[in-house]
Amino acid sequence: MAKENVERITRDTFASLIEKATPVQIVDIRNDKDYGNSDKKIPGAIRATFDTLDDVMRKLNKDIEVVTYCT
Repeated sequence: MAKENVERITRDTFASLIEKATPVQIVDIRNDKDYGNSDKKIPGAIRATFDTLDDVMRKLNKDIEVVTYCT
């Protein structure tokens, strides 16, 4: 995976994007154990693992910001 300009955002910043209806693509890359044991899932998020992340990233719309979620 090519290294891009990656900025860490806070939960509040993410909430602000959602409130403003800013189009974002959310990719949930938590490991299988954390994902499976969590009752917190972001509706509409794309599920990826480290093994599938490159393939998932290639399929995303390049014109819309991507937010990854991990623990």
